[in-house]
Formats: sequence, C-alpha cells, structure tokens
Amino acid sequence: MNVEVALLIHPVLETGCPDGYKYYHPNQLCFKAFNQQGNYDHAVATCSSDGGTLAMPWDAGINAFLIDLKNAVDKNAWFWFGLTDRVQEGKFVWADGVPLGHFEQWAPGEPNNAYGGNEHCAHYWPGPNRTNKCAF
Repeated sequence: MNVEVALLIHPVLETGCPDGYKYYHPNQLCFKAFNQQGNYDHAVATCSSDGGTLAMPWDAGINAFLIDLKNAVDKNAWFWFGLTDRVQEGKFVWADGVPLGHFEQWAPGEPNNAYGGNEHCAHYWPGPNRTNKCAF
C-alpha cells in the first residue's frame, strides 16, 4: 500500500515549535510528518489546515533532515513535499512559487513523467531520492 505522508513546514512561534513538530535550526523552521493516505492535493490540504505548507527541501542539509524525519515515521512510505511542474511541464517550482534551482536529487531516470504524462508532483519514496508522481 502506498501511504501519503505530508512533510509540513511551519514558522517558529514565540513559544517554539507546535506539539509534534521538529525544529530545524539552520532555517529556523518547524517540520512535521503526517502519516495519512492520500494524493498530493490531500497533502497540501492537510498542511494548510495545520497552518503550514508542504516542506521544501531546498538544499542538502534540509533534504537530509526531512529524510530522517520521514524515516522516523515510516521508512517504507512515500512522502509528499512541495515541488511540482503542474504550471509548466518540466519546470519544477517549490510550493512557494520559487523555481527549483540547482539542488536536485532525483532518483535515477526521474523526473520521467510516466503514467500517461501525469507525473507532476514530487515525493520521497522508500530511499533517499525523489520521484515525480502526483497520485497513486
């Protein structure tokens, strides 16, 4: 079974991170992994309803932090994060609208836009790499 786990980014509050969140010091942000089944849009809604957005692994440090966070919840699950090419095919942008940039860690052969050209969202799969399928 494929499991959707949304990696949520949340600003630090004056009192610290909300319950259930992990603090990432270099970016001074709080993160949480939600272990719920669903597609990318469900993950976006889950994060929004908790006051945040899907996490964005902008660099190697935060990428490693998020992989550790997802593995602590379920190392065999798929985890959505905020990166899509829904607006323009092949042009991936983060959930905040910023272009992907130079840090890319795709799984071999990804992004490949398989399954009838309907792969437009990024997730971690079991292992440290990314793929780009939006729904299962």
